[in-house]
Amino acid sequence: MTDSETFLSDRPWLTSAHNPKLKSAVRLKNRRYRKKTESFLVEGFRELSRYLEGLKKGHLGFLPPVTLLFCKELFLGGNEIDLLQAFAALGTEVFHVPAHLFSSLLSHRDRPDGLLAIAPIPKRDLFSWNPDYISRIAVLDQIEKPGNLGAILRSADAAGIQAIFLSDPVTDAWNPNAVRASIGTLFTLPLFQGLSSNLRIWLKSRGVQLIATKPGNGRKVGEINWSKPTGLLLGSEQFGLSSFWLQHADQIVSLPTLGSADSLNVSTAAAIFFFAPLIG
Repeated sequence: MTDSETFLSDRPWLTSAHNPKLKSAVRLKNRRYRKKTESFLVEGFRELSRYLEGLKKGHLGFLPPVTLLFCKELFLGGNEIDLLQAFAALGTEVFHVPAHLFSSLLSHRDRPDGLLAIAPIPKRDLFSWNPDYISRIAVLDQIEKPGNLGAILRSADAAGIQAIFLSDPVTDAWNPNAVRASIGTLFTLPLFQGLSSNLRIWLKSRGVQLIATKPGNGRKVGEINWSKPTGLLLGSEQFGLSSFWLQHADQIVSLPTLGSADSLNVSTAAAIFFFAPLIG
């Protein structure tokens, strides 16, 4: 028997839908339960691989998952066991779950890949975060939909955004849909949440220019000096930026719209603004 086979055979089975660990995983789909237990779900090989990457960075406040549930019959690749062993080495409890329970009870996906973890929500203090330099930070003001939040995080990671600030947050960053839409980049980007007034104090105390995004006749993307430390302000899907951020912005930038729609989906607009300085 190989080391991998021995590892799998030594994992306990959870075979009842009434098992407390499985019931807890199901309840973590609910925001109130996530808040109460200060825990959230991470599903999928790609997402858990990035979670492990975030753990290795050390400065993002992540701790090893408490529990990792797996179903070998649902694995899609050949590296899942290595991932399980890496988490087990960090102290995570690893349990085998039958395919019918994993697919029907635990997973959020049409085609689950047999991996789901329960992890502690990281505790972070913005005022203890002191990067050596500031390039571009995205400030997301009252974003409402977890899928949009996750998509923005994915674009931000790809475009080299340094950090994400959630201003007066409405949606839960640890919602399973946000985690999934981010494809795990939630675990590799510094993310902070707070009141708009506190976030502004942090940004202005570090000389960050505040660039508000707004449909209409703001400045063109190419007219902004993106080489300065920049806080890019993006508003909610329904209402856009709050009056607070519009009043305190140093400049307002807009995207041209040529059709009948007067605005873009916030995740689409975010991606354009994130990549604009890279394209030139």
